[in-house]
Amino acid sequence: MKIIFIGDIMADAGIKAVKKELPALIKKYSVDYCIANGENVSNAQSMTKEHYRILMKFGIDFFTMGNHAFDQGKLFKYLDDVENIIIPANYNYKLNYPGTK
Repeated sequence: MKIIFIGDIMADAGIKAVKKELPALIKKYSVDYCIANGENVSNAQSMTKEHYRILMKFGIDFFTMGNHAFDQGKLFKYLDDVENIIIPANYNYKLNYPGTK
């Protein structure tokens, strides 16, 4: 199995880079699974559902999050609806999501 991991996708510039480069990388290296850090996608403040959907279309299968995951409350709006986002186990939120255990 070939996995590619993308570090912080930072705002619009990061989204544009993913759009431009990721599909070709997936094809060139026959990537089976793409994981990316999404905590800074939406102007360095978490990830909106719109950005989540866009990045999935470019080939990202799974997202990790960090300390900006819940900035502005963006992630709370759809986290219950998806199964491919994890948040840090040591993050001090009293949440009942699989990524917190």
